[in-house]
Amino acid sequence: MFVFDATPLIYLANAERLSLLGCLDESRLIPQRVYEEVVTVGLDTGYLFSRRESRRLRRE
Repeated sequence: MFVFDATPLIYLANAERLSLLGCLDESRLIPQRVYEEVVTVGLDTGYLFSRRESRRLRRE
């Protein structure tokens, strides 16, 4: 199982490579607090990728 912190998710999103998460053979976990930091705080501070990528994070 892979457990993700905010920093790698932000870097993947900035590089438009969040789709790589789907290539992992093992299960993935994004803790609620990390999701909030990446998406909610990202949207509040004006990061454009957050809205688009938040949909992808929910599906992955």
